[in-house]
Amino acid sequence: MSAEAIHLLGLPKKHLTSHISDLTIAKGCKVALSANQTISSGVWTVINYTDELFDDFGEWDTVNFRFVPVLGGRYLITFAVQYTTMADGTDVETRFQQTTPTPLALIYGFNRPGGVSPCSIFGASVHELVAGRQYQQLAYQASGANRLLGGHYSYNYLTITRLF
Repeated sequence: MSAEAIHLLGLPKKHLTSHISDLTIAKGCKVALSANQTISSGVWTVINYTDELFDDFGEWDTVNFRFVPVLGGRYLITFAVQYTTMADGTDVETRFQQTTPTPLALIYGFNRPGGVSPCSIFGASVHELVAGRQYQQLAYQASGANRLLGGHYSYNYLTITRLF
């Protein structure tokens, strides 16, 4: 995109001419559940994102369900997690975490449904990810019974976009 085109969008041209290339490298991946996944009660479970909607640099591992960035930098991480049914008042949680060298939660989401129904958690944040480290998303619920994450790309997904 040229500086002139950016200026036409209402952005100041003088500040953007040196950053035009930055706008064209926003790449990443979007993965989703391709089938329902059982989440046992009381156990943090890695979400098995097997459906790659796109993966620009081959950074998503569909066997181990983890993201390994080729380049370090700031990344926008967004997700949606939906349990198909949950018990009234039961906590549901999710976290996107660094798994190597030491586990470290980067984004944490929580919900407590008010009735037996689908229950969703959405999240978005920008984080500095380190090249070569591994990152995963996990789910947790404490209903006392197994519960399902719905296997559909619009209900359960993870996007990771390198900003710069």
